[in-house]
Amino acid sequence: MRERGLLREGAEMQPDLRGFEYAMEPLRQQRQWHMEKLLADLGRLQHDISQAQADLERLRIEYEDHARSATDAAHQRFDIGTHRRGLNWLMALRTQILEKASRLDALQRQKLDIQQACVVAQQKVDVIEQHRDESIADYVQAQNGRLLAQADQDWMARQGRRAEGGSA
Repeated sequence: MRERGLLREGAEMQPDLRGFEYAMEPLRQQRQWHMEKLLADLGRLQHDISQAQADLERLRIEYEDHARSATDAAHQRFDIGTHRRGLNWLMALRTQILEKASRLDALQRQKLDIQQACVVAQQKVDVIEQHRDESIADYVQAQNGRLLAQADQDWMARQGRRAEGGSA
């Protein structure tokens, strides 16, 4: 690829940023890393929510199956001891279901909090990225101005030499 001034020739004209240093780069990276951490936390939380939903569904199915079995058994032959154990088992399952549902609600609230934090973090990343883009544009404009001034000086120097050579 042949370079020409600050712009390289190719499919797209890209500015030559070799001399560009963004003073806020550490802050930009820090904000980007924070955003990536939030997204990783959100991914883990989504996995936990999926697991909690599956556990809750499994418990509900088990509860319904056991309740149906207890009802069928009570209709066939009624034994108070078996019935009591079945009811205790159903109460234990119901307690587990309530605990899992409560845990799932807490996870979903936490997910909303992290999603909101992600939105705020992304806005901060976007602001600093926009500032960086503006800084790059300013840098390119300044570099282009220097190149144009240099080209003008070179042209005037050549014109001066021609004038000296032509009059002698």
